[in-house]
Amino acid sequence: MQKKLLNKQGFDGISYVKNLPNMIKNGKVIEKTNQAGQKFIINDNTETIIRLDWNKKEAKWLVTSYYQL
Repeated sequence: MQKKLLNKQGFDGISYVKNLPNMIKNGKVIEKTNQAGQKFIINDNTETIIRLDWNKKEAKWLVTSYYQL
C-alpha cells in the first residue's frame, strides 16, 4: 500500500494529480477577460488552468491546478 504524502494543508498531492484527467474531463471550461491565452476548468472545489500558447506559438499545456478554498 502506498503511503499518502500530505502537504502542510493536509492535501494528498499524489491523489490530486492522479485525479487531474477527471477534473479536466468533467469540469466547466471558462474564459477570464483579463487572462487571454488561458482556459480555466472549474469543478466543485478545484480550478485548473490550461495555457494555449508558449511564447506566442501554439501549444497546449497544464499551467496549474489547485483547490478553491
